[in-house]
Amino acid sequence: MTFRLPAPLQKLHDWACRYEGVLLLITLILLLRLPNFSEPYWYGDEAIYLTIGTAMRHGSVLYQEIIDHKTPLIYYFAMVPGQIWFRMLNFVWMSAATTFFYWLSKKLFPVWLAFASSVAFVLFTTLPWLEGHIPNGELFVMGFILAALWILSKTKAFALLISSDAREKKNHRKTWLWTVDERKKIFVAGVLSGLALLTKVPALLDAGALGSIFFFIVVAYITPKTWKTVTLWFIQAGSIFVGGVFLPLVLSMVYFWLRGAIADYLQFGLLYNLHYSGNWTLPFTQEWLVAAFSLPGKALVLGVVLLISIAWARWKPQQSEAAWIYFWTFAALFAATLSNRPYPHYLLQTILPAAFALGILLRKHSHWIARVMMVDAIGAIIVVLILLDFGLYNTGEYYWRYIKMGSGQISPQEYRHEFDWLVSQNEEIVPIIVENTQPSDRIFLWGTNAMLYAQAQRAPATRFTVAFHVHDLDVYEQTMEEVRTAEPKFIVVMKSESELPGLSEYLHQYYLVSAETNDMILYRRTTLSSLDLLQ
Repeated sequence: MTFRLPAPLQKLHDWACRYEGVLLLITLILLLRLPNFSEPYWYGDEAIYLTIGTAMRHGSVLYQEIIDHKTPLIYYFAMVPGQIWFRMLNFVWMSAATTFFYWLSKKLFPVWLAFASSVAFVLFTTLPWLEGHIPNGELFVMGFILAALWILSKTKAFALLISSDAREKKNHRKTWLWTVDERKKIFVAGVLSGLALLTKVPALLDAGALGSIFFFIVVAYITPKTWKTVTLWFIQAGSIFVGGVFLPLVLSMVYFWLRGAIADYLQFGLLYNLHYSGNWTLPFTQEWLVAAFSLPGKALVLGVVLLISIAWARWKPQQSEAAWIYFWTFAALFAATLSNRPYPHYLLQTILPAAFALGILLRKHSHWIARVMMVDAIGAIIVVLILLDFGLYNTGEYYWRYIKMGSGQISPQEYRHEFDWLVSQNEEIVPIIVENTQPSDRIFLWGTNAMLYAQAQRAPATRFTVAFHVHDLDVYEQTMEEVRTAEPKFIVVMKSESELPGLSEYLHQYYLVSAETNDMILYRRTTLSSLDLLQ
């Protein structure tokens, strides 16, 4: 006798069987991210995002009244009610990104290898090694890029790129993708890539890598008989994709122009990245290494990689996807080292193409030269990691701390305080601020401790969230004037921070010490300002 489940359960069973690979991957992500939902406010960049999100929820105009130096979408994502919501958004986002990655991998590899590559993708984008447990911009970029690539994978162009059957490639080549449906898909993929750019500027290299798919198709299959048709198709497809990429950027400029903040958007959201990328000192002095890590040097390396990729795609068109992934990996590495800063989350941008490269390396029918290329690409990431001294986070300690808290070996308070030396001090200061202010009230912190703003869910009284930007842009007078105008109920001063000209006198005139910790002093406004006296 055959046992049959009730119809609803049978449908659920069939659905789970159909998507078992995706469900296993999402379960793995959830298990690895469980500690994320118990973390305190401790990570600086995340705190800046949440602080700006708080200010925007209370009406501040981004780049004009509250400022950081990234493109805008990450701050709109951070307009959630608090850190736990930001972490939940990150979990859902990366679950979707991993689903796209797995589906794309199944187009390139056997199911077992697609799953193995996806597991590698999950591990390197989730574990603390590269700060994958934090909602950094690189993770949101991945979601957009993978969604764009998934849309492109529905086109004949992508089928032409990845097919290992020469006859199938020849059949695809007979019609050069003139349909409206193809154009729509290419355009939507461009728009999604443009949204990645609006999340973080280095995503431009990923967008360029996706656009290079059309170039590699032309390189692999152009002939004396078809060059006119192929070239015309390439111009059309490339133009549609590029138009899609830049549409969100143009619309964002119109949006900020309508809000009266276009000059600030250009200065801080876009052009400031040029300044940020050019003022870091390398950890070595050898002339050839310094030259290699300069912008021209990295461009030269990427150019050589492109030539190698072109040669391979031309010689082995049936494995032209290997040439494309090889180029993409180096393009992503170029983006990750744009500023040469050794922040681990920058390397997250390389994990997406590197995970595909791992699949090419292990795939049975890959040519030995293609395998060498993948080893070269992955090896380049490792070499850069060592040379720039990227400090990887201790993953074992991270999970062991969570296990100790869960098993009662340490208290939740001890667990939180082990993340950062400021956590315990912020926990002393924040309740005082929250109890004596309204959510719409603004406070001022002089120093680098955006975690306090984020935890208190109070917006800054000035345009900048950390003293770093005030120092970097030399806007001391403007900052002090904004403090005087805002008359914040509370001012927090970090003891280690150099003095803000005029702040000590202002505090002496209008504020009294309300609380003090090892590293900061909390001042509370106690008297009327001169403006109040005039009224």
